[in-house]
Amino acid sequence: MRRRRVSSGHARGGSPVVSLAGLRVAFENTACGVLPVVATAWVLLDSTRRGILAFDFHYNFWPGGRRLLDGLDPYDPVHQKILDVGLCYAAPAVLLFAVFATLPLGAADWLVTISWIGAALAMLRVLGLRDWRVYGALLIWWPVIVGWQTANLTLPIGLGIALLWRYRGTAVVSGLLLALLVSLKLFVWPLALWLLATRRYSALAWSAALAAAINLVAWAVVGFDRFSEYADVTRRVASYQGPRSYTLGNLGVQLGAGRGFSYAVQFLAVAAVAICCLAAGRAGRDRSALVLAVAACLLATPVLHLHYLALLAVPLALTRPTFSAVWLLPTPLFVFPVVAPSSWKIVIALGISIAVFVVTLRPGQRSPAGRRPTDTLSA
Repeated sequence: MRRRRVSSGHARGGSPVVSLAGLRVAFENTACGVLPVVATAWVLLDSTRRGILAFDFHYNFWPGGRRLLDGLDPYDPVHQKILDVGLCYAAPAVLLFAVFATLPLGAADWLVTISWIGAALAMLRVLGLRDWRVYGALLIWWPVIVGWQTANLTLPIGLGIALLWRYRGTAVVSGLLLALLVSLKLFVWPLALWLLATRRYSALAWSAALAAAINLVAWAVVGFDRFSEYADVTRRVASYQGPRSYTLGNLGVQLGAGRGFSYAVQFLAVAAVAICCLAAGRAGRDRSALVLAVAACLLATPVLHLHYLALLAVPLALTRPTFSAVWLLPTPLFVFPVVAPSSWKIVIALGISIAVFVVTLRPGQRSPAGRRPTDTLSA
């Protein structure tokens, strides 16, 4: 006598059985579909209600750009409302802020906020990702939320790095992109190591020449006499925020090691990663060399803000183009403060970052098109 099969959806007696596949789909739909929409809408509404939408842009960047348009000193700390130290961006960034400052402040706040959210999503699109779940996962990263809620330049820089990878075969374009990135935020200078390691000497030369031209023109507009003010503001910001950020050196200081020893360890870590980047590039491992260059950027900066960790999306997108648990690694950071973290929170943040880089540097990753990447130089 033939035994009748029990359907996968029901057990004997008619009681439903919930399959693991069904639970996984429900989890992914919630975590990557519902939660990102709810979280984004809530932060937008809450920030608007509390008057902190595009916080740094509203209280620091837009006023600096507006003062430049009015013929005033953008680096004067008197008018600043953040840390009372003044605008800590070089002239090219001040010109960018001045463009937004042609708009009323409220309209500029919303424009830059929506644009920065778009930049985060465009970063994945430029790198060829098609899995909608990855886009949803990125939107619930706390560093990404902090990035657009404060409207710092991290998310546009992430998009710029993605474009740098996409147009790596065109020397002029990649040189221009690197020149713009370094001019806007100096901490991404290790990206030049990637061009050097992968023998893209023409692109490196273009980036040096164009960076010099961009800064020369920008400082001519802002005023060469204001460079000393900018340098002074930068030192004050580094002095204030360095001991309140997520750097390896700050971790050593908090754990009781001497300041000199702690930052020497950080320097050695940067040197080690830089050497690995050069070695990977010379071996033809283009993708790995860029991943290591991004790691060097995060290690080398004297002030590591939480939103800088949004750049972890670049190595993940290069090597993990479909959704997996690794895309949720940065989500626990939502309980972490933007500044002044305790030592154990620095440990966790750095641990998550290290885990992401270890995963992305493992061999045998899949390309966005679903093929095994050769990880060799192209163009």
